[in-house]
Amino acid sequence: MLGLQIFHNDQFNVRVQSIDGVPYFSLFDVCKSVGIKDSIEVATQLDADGIIVGECGDGIGCQRSFFYVNELNLIKTIFMVRNKEAEAFLEWMTEGVLPCIRKDSGYIAQAFAKEAIRDPQYAIRLLEKIEKDSENPRKIIPQQDVVSIGEVAKMLGWGRTRLFKRLQTMGIFTKAGLPLKKYVDKKFFQVLKQGTGIHSSIAVTPKGQVYLSEMLAS
Repeated sequence: MLGLQIFHNDQFNVRVQSIDGVPYFSLFDVCKSVGIKDSIEVATQLDADGIIVGECGDGIGCQRSFFYVNELNLIKTIFMVRNKEAEAFLEWMTEGVLPCIRKDSGYIAQAFAKEAIRDPQYAIRLLEKIEKDSENPRKIIPQQDVVSIGEVAKMLGWGRTRLFKRLQTMGIFTKAGLPLKKYVDKKFFQVLKQGTGIHSSIAVTPKGQVYLSEMLAS
């Protein structure tokens, strides 16, 4: 697992992993913190583009697979319930955890947390706006050198998993998350490390950056 961190206080415990600088939160830990028993059922109600699967030790020497969710899905999960635990967990995440992860807390600012607790409809409206705005990718500004696929995702304002899924839908990447041979032969991509999906190391050439910018904008 890449960049695994564990945050805890007297009341809560949450595992966070970072992929290309983007934090993903253990859905099991989040659900447990707010009093939801079935995290797998919750996953079916969230944005699939904001969910990844990661492995972590279960405390008795075995590796288990867990769902990890992005910030948007984190907020959606917290607001599936209305109780004191959820309010306390939201405050802890915004005031304690996210500032430790990065200076910019992303979607979840402290002011947002306080207003959302007072008016849940405010949170729902804001989340809907975020989802709508995130549908359209930013324009890629081609670089002179090759860049990682994660850097391209950042240019678009997307997560790496979302970009992988879009490229698979467009027929540019295989189901295994690798560029098709014809696009490698055209020198759009370089496969630096063979793997599956986000566990591969894929570079995008300047030529490939121009191609993706044109294809994603169409």
